Amino acid sequence: MKKKQIETMLIHEGYESSVNQGSLTPPLFQTSTFTFPTAQHGERSFSGENNDFIYSRLGNPT
Repeated sequence: MKKKQIETMLIHEGYESSVNQGSLTPPLFQTSTFTFPTAQHGERSFSGENNDFIYSRLGNPT
């Protein structure tokens, strides 16, 4: 097997497939909005109390 170049090692550093449904490479989440367990949780997220993703332009998991 060819030795990985530094760029390849850096882009994959710290990635754990076990926490991403076994995906070999980091997944891209192509969504614009996210769900919340309850309306109250969503309200707290939009007010900034929770550190959740609410809209992709403001932040997302990728």
